[in-house]
Order: sequence, then structure tokens, then C-alpha cells
Amino acid sequence: FDQEPAVILNSMLPLYLNSQLVSILYDAQASELSSRMTAMKAATDNAGELVKALTSVFNKKRQAGITAEICEISAGASCIDTEMSPLGPDLGLEDNEDSVLPDLLQELEFGSLPEFPPVISDALLASEATEPEMTFENMYGEQMD
Repeated sequence: FDQEPAVILNSMLPLYLNSQLVSILYDAQASELSSRMTAMKAATDNAGELVKALTSVFNKKRQAGITAEICEISAGASCIDTEMSPLGPDLGLEDNEDSVLPDLLQELEFGSLPEFPPVISDALLASEATEPEMTFENMYGEQMD
């Protein structure tokens, strides 16, 4: 039982074209899903790099803040340190170039300055480690009237 080629061609051609069209549609959808997956992977990788960069910036800013606080604390601690140093008293509130220079020249003229700077002994360093009593006389070197 053979059929004519025209009948076979007329019955097979729509099936062939239909299968080709379905194949093209499946390939297009697979291509779209593949490109979406690639885009999502690239976005995930970029987000990871951004997190690393922002974490690094945050840590640097945080460390800079901590360093600034430590500097402020140490500066404040050195400001309230009222011990007399072996190199002489600190300048007072009224001291300036005009008031200190004549005293320095007088000390140089009469030789009351040591030839070499004094050596700080271990005992002196240990005594500086103890905190002095905070009184007005200790802080300003004079008594209140």
C-alpha cells in the first residue's frame, strides 16, 4: 500500500514545519534563560566586590575614628599632667616671647643653665607615674586670694 509522493509531501510538510518552529521557540527560550543566568552571576559577583570595597572603606573610617579618639585621650592626659619636669616648669598663662626671653638671656649670662641637659633617672620616672593631688597650687603654681 503505497501512496503518491504528493500526498506524502502534503501530509508531512505541515508536521515538519511545525516541529522546526517549536524547535526554534525552545532554542530562543533556552537562550533567554541562559543570558539571564549569566547576568545574575555577573550581578552577584559585582555585589560581592562592592561589599568587599565598602567593608574596607568602613574599616578604614572606623580605624581613623578610633585613632582620633586615642589622640584626643592622650592629648587630654598630657594636658592634665602637672608634674614638674627636670627641664623646668611649663610656660604659664602670662608667659610669652617678651616675658621669657629676658629671663633666658639672664640665665645664659650668669651661667645658671646646665651645660648638658639633665638625665632623667628611673626614680624620677617612677615618681612621675604616680598621680599628684589636683589642687590649684599644683595646677597654677600660686594660691588663690
